[in-house]
Amino acid sequence: MIYKRAFSLIEVVISLLIISVTFLAFSELLSQNINVAQQSKQISKSDQQQLNLMTLYTVDPSIEQQNVYEVFPDSKLTTRNIGNIGIYQELSVELITQENSQLNIVILR
Repeated sequence: MIYKRAFSLIEVVISLLIISVTFLAFSELLSQNINVAQQSKQISKSDQQQLNLMTLYTVDPSIEQQNVYEVFPDSKLTTRNIGNIGIYQELSVELITQENSQLNIVILR
């Protein structure tokens, strides 16, 4: 007589449990990876905007606010005098963009 041994119910349940835990762990890692990619994209965009603002003031330190608004529409710009260094003014420029991200730079004019 030849008997074929089949899987018991407990073996099937345990194997399904292992597969489901593995799937949950993989999906959690995947969602964390997507979140990190989105955060990285937002940080890159913020850094690029700050670089654009610095470039505007580097090219023309006496730039008018309406020219800045052309590059950053729907934003709020405040300029504050920090102090004087020789014949130059040290200014703090704060720009709040439409995405509510805040950009701060310090320039000499």
